[in-house]
Amino acid sequence: METLASVVNNSIKPALVEKLGIALATLVILQNSKQCDVLVAHIDGEGFTKLVNAIIADKRVTRVFNKDEIASKKAEWLKQAD
Repeated sequence: METLASVVNNSIKPALVEKLGIALATLVILQNSKQCDVLVAHIDGEGFTKLVNAIIADKRVTRVFNKDEIASKKAEWLKQAD
């Protein structure tokens, strides 16, 4: 099973990089992890869910992903956490 930190780095970040570029994708993850008070390296299930919800609600993300893409990515990322 993949760790939650691996899901962030291997699934969430690449999806964001594809639409936002590496710098902004990294910033979105860092700022939202800080807002959620979670450390990606030591993230637990509850923190992971908070982070995913924060990322998909981020205006920088909602500007480039449509509603269907957001719903799909959220489901995909949360499923990987199971």
